[in-house]
Amino acid sequence: MFNCAPGELKIEATIDGNVIKILEMEETALANCICPYDLYCEVGPLSNGDYEVVIYHGSFEIPTRQFSITYNKRLNAKYEVTYDD
Repeated sequence: MFNCAPGELKIEATIDGNVIKILEMEETALANCICPYDLYCEVGPLSNGDYEVVIYHGSFEIPTRQFSITYNKRLNAKYEVTYDD
């Protein structure tokens, strides 16, 4: 969820050990409403193992969503993160 006039939407991703941090950012907030957007992010390369995915919005201060994955080279998955609350 972002402002309805976000300008450019950006994603930064970092890997620190077994933690994948994803930062979602909007360039501007010019409208007085919130709209859903589909964003795509590919992270890697990864080694086989367990990872914690932590998603941040705007800054790396407070996580908005967090979930775990078990990665192996045969993994073919799509993770959908929703913001209903």
